[in-house]
Amino acid sequence: MSPVIRPEKVEAIAEIKEKVSKASVIVFADYRGLSVLQMTGLRKSLKREGAQISVVKNTLTVRALQELGLSFDEKTFEGPSALIYTEQDAVQLAKAVVKFAGDNENLKVKGGLLQAAVLTGNQVEELAKLPSREELIARAVGAIKAPLTNLVGVVSGPLRGVVYAISSIKDKKSGGN
Repeated sequence: MSPVIRPEKVEAIAEIKEKVSKASVIVFADYRGLSVLQMTGLRKSLKREGAQISVVKNTLTVRALQELGLSFDEKTFEGPSALIYTEQDAVQLAKAVVKFAGDNENLKVKGGLLQAAVLTGNQVEELAKLPSREELIARAVGAIKAPLTNLVGVVSGPLRGVVYAISSIKDKKSGGN
């Protein structure tokens, strides 16, 4: 028989599960040692990226993740944990968190979730190195545009040659009268 869980804990687990299921990416971080001013700065930088941070109890987070069928290394949830999440661009959030962690040694990235894929702290840092969504779209558009531009040049080349030939014949005939 499993132990009875208090209603407030059931509610907290449901909240964590909702955040996890809605988020495009979640980063778990150890915030131990951050001052109130630093934590406020982190919250502001995350808000600019459309992200939020919640301080969570490890036992409730682990239980919520288990109920969702996700498992993490036990070391991920040692010490205090913050749940940093967004429903928007995953790469932008990873960049913001990794940049803040680089500027403030007290914030340590412990792991994360990219949709349903479990990430280590190193994988979150690798995610931060990827180009942003806008950069990827610009690259894709450029890759699609380049062959089309070249095709237009190749197709219009013979036509241009015919126009030049007709123009030179016209010039010769009008000059010869």
